[in-house]
Amino acid sequence: MLNQPNLSVNPAGHLTIGGVDAVALAEKYGTPLYVLDEDMVRGQMALYREEMRKSLPPAAAPILPARP
Repeated sequence: MLNQPNLSVNPAGHLTIGGVDAVALAEKYGTPLYVLDEDMVRGQMALYREEMRKSLPPAAAPILPARP
């Protein structure tokens, strides 16, 4: 059972991550391969920020790393 909304199985029986065939990724990039779904990561970070805002005093703010 796949309990994450970004995971599914395509008609070929391959795992898909964010709609991308994991077998195709492994063939293109080799294995082992670590794959992150950007939409899922962004969604989780948004939830994290919201919960931190609820938990911290108004003058405080979580500091998140920024891309260079």
